[in-house]
Amino acid sequence: MSVRQEQTRGQSRVCLFFHKNYEKMQTDMRKQLSLAIILYLIGFSILLTTNPQNLPLVVLIIPFVILFLALFFTFKIFMKVFASNTDKLNKKRSTQAAIMAGFPVICLLLLSIGEFSLRVFVTLLLLFLVLWFYGNRFSAK
Repeated sequence: MSVRQEQTRGQSRVCLFFHKNYEKMQTDMRKQLSLAIILYLIGFSILLTTNPQNLPLVVLIIPFVILFLALFFTFKIFMKVFASNTDKLNKKRSTQAAIMAGFPVICLLLLSIGEFSLRVFVTLLLLFLVLWFYGNRFSAK
């Protein structure tokens, strides 16, 4: 086999490797996107069809959990689209997505019980910025 044929054969292996990874990433993103859409629809239907005054406390927490999961998958998809794809960054992206999803959910939770103010917002913002910093610093290792 000549050097030229070996180079062509090697390039096709590399292209095939990246093509398989790209297809796997696309199917993972489709699954996450469909899961996020389903979670948004379930959360929306729960909010439209239930009366919070007639529900036990455990059931009142479910929309916030669903919202957190839907936002988590949404942020994770956006990070996959706009960032490079490596296994090392996948854990870091999950940490960042969890922090980004947690902030609005906690703000909405505090707003729903009437404990949300500007002081609480600034405190939460600082807390989540510290979590973001330490999450980026330690999840990469």
